[in-house]
Formats: sequence, structure tokens, C-alpha cells
Amino acid sequence: MEADKLAYFRDELKRKLNDKRNFLIESDRAVVIKADYPKSQYHFRVVAKEEFRDITQLTEEHLPLLDHMMDLANQIIEKQKHLESRNFLIGFKVNTFWNRLNLHVISDDFYSMAMKRLSHWNSFNSELFMPFQIAYMMLSVQGSIESISEQSYNKLRNKMPLRCNQCEFVTNMLLDLKAHLYQHWRLKEDERDQKKKVDKIMKMISETKLDEAEAKPELLPEEPIQTQPVAAIAQYPNENPGKPLTPQQQQAQNSYDKYINGPPVNMMNQKNPNNPFRNTPHFDRQPQKPPQPRFGPRGPMAPRTGPRFPHKQQHNRFRAPGFNECRQPHPLYHSGRQQFPNAASVSGGQAGPPGQQQGARPKWNLSKIFNPQNRQNAVQAQPTNSSS
Repeated sequence: MEADKLAYFRDELKRKLNDKRNFLIESDRAVVIKADYPKSQYHFRVVAKEEFRDITQLTEEHLPLLDHMMDLANQIIEKQKHLESRNFLIGFKVNTFWNRLNLHVISDDFYSMAMKRLSHWNSFNSELFMPFQIAYMMLSVQGSIESISEQSYNKLRNKMPLRCNQCEFVTNMLLDLKAHLYQHWRLKEDERDQKKKVDKIMKMISETKLDEAEAKPELLPEEPIQTQPVAAIAQYPNENPGKPLTPQQQQAQNSYDKYINGPPVNMMNQKNPNNPFRNTPHFDRQPQKPPQPRFGPRGPMAPRTGPRFPHKQQHNRFRAPGFNECRQPHPLYHSGRQQFPNAASVSGGQAGPPGQQQGARPKWNLSKIFNPQNRQNAVQAQPTNSSS
């Protein structure tokens, strides 16, 4: 039962040839299908329709079949956008598992979830994988390809250490190798995305040019340009070529012939027939309007009908009206201004500062001041100077 089960799996490619839904490219001698468990991002098989178990059953007579299978491999590579043939491995497995001759077309990134075992990596990166050129050369020279022994096959399946196929990285763990291969795959994908963007931009530019060319009208025939003789240009360099002179211009030109450096200075401010716009105002300049009075005529002021200031505007706005109306007067001992009552309102003691006359101020007696006798007595009473 185990032998029958193994034979059933080995005949998987035979059953796929009977179902055309699996075909990507078909010809009369071979078909191209996608691998069920791809060991890389792009993994295809070119399966021959003739019943050959593997590459060891081919002879020199089957070289045309190999050429045809190689053509199909190139066709499937061309269908993958922005991928070159140098990024693919094309060849046969020496000891294949399937009972049908098939050519592997696999990308060299080996980024796939199906890459789980050590034998998966060594089956494509060791002597177990024979490139198409070597197989074709051996058939053309030797006429056949020999199979390897079982001992050599098992040794190559478990070959160590693992070496990266794109750089010098070496490791003994498959997980480390897959992590390293992911970095290479990421760089290639970035390059592919960049190429896709560039191609898209170039396509848009080409389509835009085609649309402009279709929308552009046919050019009309150009009108012949009237040329002026060289002698006329040398004689009148400031004139417009191809236009005859008006009578006024001809008269002015005749009057200026005697001047070598042009018209005299006193004629520059006069009307020049060669420049009809001389002494003319600018076409954008508007006539100036007379200045309007900013204020009306001054006259007698109208009588005021209301108060000059609003109600209680002179008062402190931060205090309510009548704030100090009921406040008591300052006491006598207050540090502010001292208040001294009148003598009439104080009975008994003195009032006011010391040394000040109390009571009502006496009146001056003017008859005593202006009396001549009193004045003479005052002079005699003055002491005389001893030196006199």
C-alpha cells in the first residue's frame, strides 16, 4: 500500500497534463504549469508531453525537444513584468521525484513559505540541480546523462554549511539563511516598483504627446514677408521696413538731411513727424480734478442746547455717587490737615497754635501813624552814632 501511495504521488504531473485549466502555455510537445509548492516567488515547470521519466532517459536525438522546452521557458519569463532572464534558474533535477520529464524555471530569490527543509535548498543550490546548458552539452557530447548513486544523493541533500547564492553569506541554520534571503528579495522588489513607476510615467507622457499631435491643427501657409532693399535700410535705419514714408515724414527727412547728427536741440520739443506721440499725455493718465474742501465754511457756532459734559462726568467713576456724603469730619488728632475752631466757639482754654494772638485782630490807628509830632519824637529817640 505504501508503494502504491508513493506511485500515486509520482504520477501527479501525468494527471495535470489531462486538465487544461492548469496550462499557462501549451504547445504540441510541452506545456507550462505553475508549481504546486513553489520554492521561490516565481516557480514554473515546463512538462514534456512525451513519456520520459527524467533527464537520464534522453539521448542526442532529443535535443530538439530541449530546444522547444527552452523556448517555452523564455516565453513564461517574458510574461513576468520587470524581471530579466538572469534572475531565473533554468535546469533539471538529477534524481527527480516526479515520473515525468520537467524543466524547472525558478527565480533566484528563493523567498517562499514552502522552503521549509534543508533538502529544498540543496536540491536547487548543489550538484543535484543541473543547469540547462550543462545538460544540453552533455547530451550533445556524450549522448546521455548518468544518474548519481543513492549515497551521493543523500549526502548532497544534507550538505552543510549553507551558502547564499547572491553573496558570501554562510550559515548552518536554514532560518538565518531565509532571513538573509529576505533582504535580497526586498531590494529587488523595490527596484521593480521603481521600474513600474518609471514605465507608467513614460507611458503617460507618450499618450499626452499623441493627443497633442492629434489636436494640433494644420499649419496655414505663411504669408510672404515684404523685404526692404539694403540701400533703403542703410539710408533710413529708424524706419519700419516694408512701409513707405508719408508726405510729412518725407518732408521731415528732407529737412534733416543737412544735419549729420539728427535734428538740432531746439527742435526736440516741437512736433516731430517721425514720432507722432511726442508731447502727448499718457493714455492712462486721467485729468486731475480740482481739490475739494475738506471742511465746510467756518461761521458762528450754534448755541449749545445741553450740558458740556454728561451727567456727573467730572466725578470719580470708580466710586458710587454720594460715597462720602454721610462720612464724619476728621478728628483733631488726625494726621491730615489740622482744624482750629474759632475763639468764639471755644469757652475757657486757648484755641489755636501757641504764640498767636487770641480773639479778634485789633484795628490800626492811622491818626497816630501819620501825626508829624509822633514822627519827630521817634527820630529823636534813635541813638546817635559815636563816630559822628
